[in-house]
Amino acid sequence: MAYAKVTDPLAADPEFRRWQADNVQSGSCTWVRSNLMRELPLA
Repeated sequence: MAYAKVTDPLAADPEFRRWQADNVQSGSCTWVRSNLMRELPLA
């Protein structure tokens, strides 16, 4: 739950997403892998 409190607002922030895209495009970083598992209710 604490993880989502940080990552969900970042994922929704257009400035942060633009910053991420600019870093990838400039070659400052390389996206290697991302896995995210969330618990979902079955009922």
